[in-house]
Amino acid sequence: MQPSSFLLASFLVVMSVTSGTSAQNCSAQGKNVTATGFVMDNYCIDLGNLMDNPTVKTLEGPEVHSIHCLVDLK
Repeated sequence: MQPSSFLLASFLVVMSVTSGTSAQNCSAQGKNVTATGFVMDNYCIDLGNLMDNPTVKTLEGPEVHSIHCLVDLK
């Protein structure tokens, strides 16, 4: 498995585990629920601009957010 694939898989596992508590409080429990949107990490949100595209404000351009900050930064 590529390091970036491993990091993405790990990130998705963490997201699914941490979102479990909110799912327990969901009134749609027992039904199929679909959530749509963009994945955004706290690092880029706190930064205010996208790491790989600093001209874009974080929460105004989530559709151009990449996995760069999760994979390439330490």
